Amino acid sequence: MYSPQVFKELMTPRLKTISDKCEELGVFHFFGSDGNIWPVADYMYLDGGVHGHYELDRNAGMDTIKLNEKYPHLTMAGNIASKTLDVGTPENVTAETKACLEKAKQTNKVIAGCSNIIISETTEENVNALLNAIAEFR
Repeated sequence: MYSPQVFKELMTPRLKTISDKCEELGVFHFFGSDGNIWPVADYMYLDGGVHGHYELDRNAGMDTIKLNEKYPHLTMAGNIASKTLDVGTPENVTAETKACLEKAKQTNKVIAGCSNIIISETTEENVNALLNAIAEFR
């Protein structure tokens, strides 16, 4: 973990170098991190030139609508909580996936998916609930 100031000083110039090279090559630069990124968001998405962010964690306050309003260039991925997939019921997974997809449709800038990883203990029923909800509500 970095303080916002350390992130700005150490990470932002390096992110910018990567983003510029990606642009030169015609590819997107996606940054991966879950948790609350708001304290360093300007440094990443504006100063660092990051094009996309994966592992967005809505439970940590990373709201896709607010992100899209402030950073309209940003492509986002995630926003279905790993914890819900791990310990929730299939009904919880379906409800959260549907909510994520409804918000995703408002921006057309979200790739719905897990906010981190699907751990090995996640039940087959919950994985199927996720996949079925994506197929039904996308």
